[in-house]
Amino acid sequence: MRTDLRTPLLSLFLGIGTLAIAQPGAPLNQKDGRGLKQGTWSRTWADSDKLRYTGQFKDDKPVGRFTYYAKSGQVESIVDHHATGNASHARHFHPNGKLMAEGRYVGEAKDSIWTYFDGDGRKRSAETWKSGVQDGEQTTWTADGKVAERVHLKGGKRHGALEQYYPGGQLQHKSTYVNGEPEGLMTWYYASGKKEIEGKAVNGDRDGSWYYFHEDGSVQIQVLYAQGTYVKDRKENGVFKTYYDEKKDGEPIYAYQLNWRGETFYSRNTIQQIKEKGANERMRELVDRPGREFIITEQSRFQTLKGVLSPDKRDKLEIIDRSSNKFYLCVVGD
Repeated sequence: MRTDLRTPLLSLFLGIGTLAIAQPGAPLNQKDGRGLKQGTWSRTWADSDKLRYTGQFKDDKPVGRFTYYAKSGQVESIVDHHATGNASHARHFHPNGKLMAEGRYVGEAKDSIWTYFDGDGRKRSAETWKSGVQDGEQTTWTADGKVAERVHLKGGKRHGALEQYYPGGQLQHKSTYVNGEPEGLMTWYYASGKKEIEGKAVNGDRDGSWYYFHEDGSVQIQVLYAQGTYVKDRKENGVFKTYYDEKKDGEPIYAYQLNWRGETFYSRNTIQQIKEKGANERMRELVDRPGREFIITEQSRFQTLKGVLSPDKRDKLEIIDRSSNKFYLCVVGD
């Protein structure tokens, strides 16, 4: 992470010591008859005799090079002021002496392109500024030089395309922002390049159908939103698709001797786990109730499930989905 450099550098002129560093030659820290700073100035830190900065003034305005020092004596920043106007070029340094940030000031406000580096000298981000406000493209890089994120800003807010990438360089996410809020199609990808999530945003809120995919490209779940509020969902993942197609209102689904956390999440906790101690007795009790029941179990446990049911229910147990290579979806008729 880079050090926050958003505080104007020229504010360093405030709150520093008034002791001059004695040097032979021209006098230091002079003001003319109008009270304006002229010539070479240098200051120390307020609580020590360590040099804080040295540089030149003309008519109270900094000119040429100003060098700023940390209390350790290391160079912290170098600012070169343009001969005309009030623009300057600044370089800020890490404690190890490596360049940390470089860019342009107009007055005390950041302007144009600012580039940031980590402690090993690698470029990590670049920003576009206009009169102290981010405006334009911002790019972030990984330590090995790959783009991690590219985003556009306007007036300090995200505005335009946003792209994020995996460490390997594959696209992870893309979307569009308007005045700081996502707007339109938003897509996330697996590292393989297959879609993971896709949906639309309106005024910063999810709206309409959002799709969640398996990595093989098949739909896992479809969720409907209305202005950011969940409305309903439809499961599209194998045996669950069949359940949602076949069930009638109030007909339950049980997971026999499973710990299927993903399905519990995606079904919004509609699936009941019947497992561990007392599972067989509980399963028999639930199935003996009036009405149809749906049961998911591992294929290897199907005969065990059949054996724990009451004799009349055992005859009504039917496998209705064998599409999974591991699970069966069963139904027990009324």
